[in-house]
Amino acid sequence: EQVFHADANGAVTAYYDNSAKLATTSTGIDVTGSVVADGGSISGNLLVGTSSASGKLTVGTFGDTARAAQFHGGSILLDGGAASEIIIGDGNVAYMSIQTTDDATAMKIRNYSGSADLVTIERASGNVGIGVSSPAAKLHLNSTSTTAIMFDSDTSTQQYELGVGYGGVGTSSFYLYDNTANATRLVIDSSGN
Repeated sequence: EQVFHADANGAVTAYYDNSAKLATTSTGIDVTGSVVADGGSISGNLLVGTSSASGKLTVGTFGDTARAAQFHGGSILLDGGAASEIIIGDGNVAYMSIQTTDDATAMKIRNYSGSADLVTIERASGNVGIGVSSPAAKLHLNSTSTTAIMFDSDTSTQQYELGVGYGGVGTSSFYLYDNTANATRLVIDSSGN
């Protein structure tokens, strides 16, 4: 039964039950099976399921549809000394991201492809902004269209809009619109009428 095999100026191979498990190569080591360690560090890139690195940790290859990572218990810390960001996308052109600001005063959900903040949550105040990068209230909405909030019922066909800037009355108005009946139900203009 073979335990070790060593070649002069070549590989050293360790066996378990006549199966090669650990071998040195010209670029490092090859392991067949699982590695269990109680510590360690890697100074270069770590590759899992791939042969080329696109970052310090690269898991899988482009087009993989299987779960790349799974964590149980504990916490995951992202601390880059500046803004930290998790970028999620289809590997092609559409990307979204979750980002903290440089001083971690806010967390943002962003359209990474278009470099736009979609949702902002401020750490100190708890204010949430949708379409607003610095929310001034607990919920602060801004829309480039006239609809700010839409209410829709799963149990009926009723659908209502609530917003500011109703085009039929003026850009400074507040309105309630019934999409089902295609009718304005309430309009308050800038004069309070």
